[in-house]
Amino acid sequence: MKINKRFSLAAIAVATTGIILFQNCAPAKISSSEQLKTDASNEDLGSSAPPGSTPTPGGSTPTPTPGSTPVATPTPVATPTPIVGPAIRVSTTLLNFGNVRFGTTSPTRLVTVTNIGSAELRITQQSITGGVGGFPSFVRDSFETTCRSTLAAGQSCDIGIYFDAFSVVGAATEMLQIVTNAPSSPTLVQLEGRSF
Repeated sequence: MKINKRFSLAAIAVATTGIILFQNCAPAKISSSEQLKTDASNEDLGSSAPPGSTPTPGGSTPTPTPGSTPVATPTPVATPTPIVGPAIRVSTTLLNFGNVRFGTTSPTRLVTVTNIGSAELRITQQSITGGVGGFPSFVRDSFETTCRSTLAAGQSCDIGIYFDAFSVVGAATEMLQIVTNAPSSPTLVQLEGRSF
């Protein structure tokens, strides 16, 4: 009986189990197509998805799991409620004219009045109160004043004031009073100055 030259050792037959063992057999040849399939399987087994994500078929971007950080929802900006009826706003509640030499007058300064309501603002009075002996040291400048008897919604006008340092020596404090049909009427602006 001749032994095949591809085997270096004889096959051992085990009669009790019916199993035949072959030792030192030459490796079997694998086709190129089977080798490609094996390599692809090894690449799939070696790939892993990043923590906190679920891999999807086709190598697409992992989908975040429920434990991931949610996308923040923008907070809506509240719309201001329009004011019903007339409403007044002044640019300042204090005008300080500083030091003015006795016998002279200061430059005119302006108080801007705005109707921030939805209806016409009626201005019935623009007066200065608090002068010594009934003679105010602060004077409304009629040439610089643009406020009249009415002011449409959303519109503005100016009241001009100057400090007359003829009637007082030292500090002076008075009030500009604006009377309107707004619920907050009268509106007061403090006037300050010092004559030296």
